[in-house]
Amino acid sequence: MTFSILTVYCIAVVVFCAIFRFLKVTATASEIVGIANQAIAVVRNPDLDDLGKERQIQGLSLKMLKGFLAITIKGLLLVAGAALPALVAARFGVIDLQKIIAFSIRWDVVLITIVALTGVSVALRKKR
Repeated sequence: MTFSILTVYCIAVVVFCAIFRFLKVTATASEIVGIANQAIAVVRNPDLDDLGKERQIQGLSLKMLKGFLAITIKGLLLVAGAALPALVAARFGVIDLQKIIAFSIRWDVVLITIVALTGVSVALRKKR
């Protein structure tokens, strides 16, 4: 493994994290879960008749669909943004794209990345 592959991989991870935070993916996912919880509450509400439940569920379904589209678009932007450093480096001949892909999907690299990002996240939360 060359130093340039590791460097490009680290840049891609930082770009991914920056885009993840900028797009507020966690907040979007939380909103979707909240909508699902509202829908469950509506279905379980004994005080509502079937027509009232139907109307509320239809409104929540539209909100859920919008949330799904939002999280899908954000996911695509995350993948594109994370791939950009590797694509640029490959275009300029710094790395071989196949090698960076092979490196980034190795189980040990994925595990180390997850552990490192979890550690950084926990440290930042404790700092607040």
